[in-house]
Amino acid sequence: MKKQLKKQRALVCLSSLLAVILIFATGCGERASAPSEDTEIAEETELTGAFAGASAMPEEVEELVVMEEPERETEVETEEPESEEAEETEETETETETEETVEKTPAEVGAQTTIIGDSITWMTEDMLKAAFPGVDIYCQGGKVFDYRVPENPGGLEVIGTLAANGTLRDTIVFALGTNNRDSVQTPALNESMFEVLHQIAGDRTLFLVTNYDLRHPETYDRNNAAIRAAAGKYGWNVIDWAGIVEGTGNPEKYILDEGAAAVGDMQVHPTDPDGKNLWVSSIKDALMENAGKE
Repeated sequence: MKKQLKKQRALVCLSSLLAVILIFATGCGERASAPSEDTEIAEETELTGAFAGASAMPEEVEELVVMEEPERETEVETEEPESEEAEETEETETETETEETVEKTPAEVGAQTTIIGDSITWMTEDMLKAAFPGVDIYCQGGKVFDYRVPENPGGLEVIGTLAANGTLRDTIVFALGTNNRDSVQTPALNESMFEVLHQIAGDRTLFLVTNYDLRHPETYDRNNAAIRAAAGKYGWNVIDWAGIVEGTGNPEKYILDEGAAAVGDMQVHPTDPDGKNLWVSSIKDALMENAGKE
């Protein structure tokens, strides 16, 4: 566009020069002879064309300015989306940095946990307290799942008392059933027992523990089936002690064979230290894994 403008200016200057020369020549010719009407018309036409070209220049210059303005607007419009995308990216990075998974410590888990058990828990009580500082434990040898004599209340009595006085914690490990060996005095675990447990525990997190006997594992088939059924019905958790011991491939290493000295021929107590460590780690793993989901 600039080159075209320069050409137009050069033509205007040339036309003006020619017009001056023509006027001068015409003036000289008038002295010699009078000009004809055709000559005057031609001169006027040339002059008019020359000045007309000069007057058209400003319009073209205005067109050039108008054409350049939309280009600036387009550049500004294309930059705005990039700025918005950058802001969105920064916001996303900030949100990602603030989202951090906070894991609970064993002490925090212990402060929220109540464990109720029998002689197996009693034999490992100190180890459980070391694993979970602040944990609340109620255990006694011979304790059954449901109800017993006043000097050794059953698990349902213990948990009922704790709930009534407001000391039952949000997480419960109910490690009982070993002494419920399907007899008249100690009936096997059944649906009515779990219904009572559900009414007391409410919406708290609850863990049941399966039972195991080294010599007669089938003794607890009925108990363990009832435990799994109740867990599925009420949304409870199961610490499968029987499955863990059998899964080692060497149960004798973890369960003490007391022979004839065992009460009722029950071979259920953990060995020291392997069996005790396995019992404690089974409970700890389950509680810590659950704490990570909360």
